[in-house]
Amino acid sequence: MATLTLPQGMRAVTGGASIRLPAGKPLADALRSLGETHPVLDPLLMPGGGLAAGLYLFINRVPMAWSVAASRPLAETDDVVVVQPLSGG
Repeated sequence: MATLTLPQGMRAVTGGASIRLPAGKPLADALRSLGETHPVLDPLLMPGGGLAAGLYLFINRVPMAWSVAASRPLAETDDVVVVQPLSGG
């Protein structure tokens, strides 16, 4: 199973720091399934079916554009991290 780490604000919704995603499924399908399990995540993570504006995606520490990552099948060892940059001063 692949591992998904969400931004801190979304972790509270899922009850943990990381989530297991099924290997072999495209990332977009796996995240859609997660949105069905945790409906409050859907508008935060994938409004309109794509990654929410302002979120960045890394797979195995490599930055990935959603257009590439969405159809990419997850591998057993994949580490998927969604980052929400902070701003301020």
